[in-house]
Amino acid sequence: MGVAPENITVIPNGADILPTPPRPIHAPPRYLIYFGALQPWQGVDVLLRAFALLADYTDLWLVMCISNPPRSARDYRKLADKLGISDRMLWLFELPQDELAPWRAHALLSVAPLTESVRNVEQGCCPLKILESMAAGVPLISGAITQWEGQVSLFDPAKGGPCYACVFPVKPAPGLVPTCAEAGVAAP
Repeated sequence: MGVAPENITVIPNGADILPTPPRPIHAPPRYLIYFGALQPWQGVDVLLRAFALLADYTDLWLVMCISNPPRSARDYRKLADKLGISDRMLWLFELPQDELAPWRAHALLSVAPLTESVRNVEQGCCPLKILESMAAGVPLISGAITQWEGQVSLFDPAKGGPCYACVFPVKPAPGLVPTCAEAGVAAP
């Protein structure tokens, strides 16, 4: 790459595995969690539309822990109103990590609805929210971003490891599907 090895420092993505904090006092009994920013490539609009399809699960909430200020969510809140899901949503903004951790730890699922975009496909994508969810032992649903249109992946750390093998424990026949490297999958 033209850079001397001594000038390269690898800073690995990671998350600390910490004891489970107490459940937030105001947490709904059953909820999914999205935490992070609101850039278009995060797929928050996709998440809201998908959550609207779960209307029959009237006791299921979506908790949105947004790292941006409240004004940044204005369009998403309007979309939630339009979709009729606002009454099953809780919006929290700019939480410090020690306040976010209990919300993440007690969620039924964490969601990372990443979209197929130049940023995610060409730059590569492994958001810390994925690693932090796994470290908290919370099952993660992540939208596939390349070569797997329509696929949603669920990584459940309770099954021994957050990996492709958790989702597909029986390997497909050689040559039937591309390898992770061929398909552009680069995640934990």
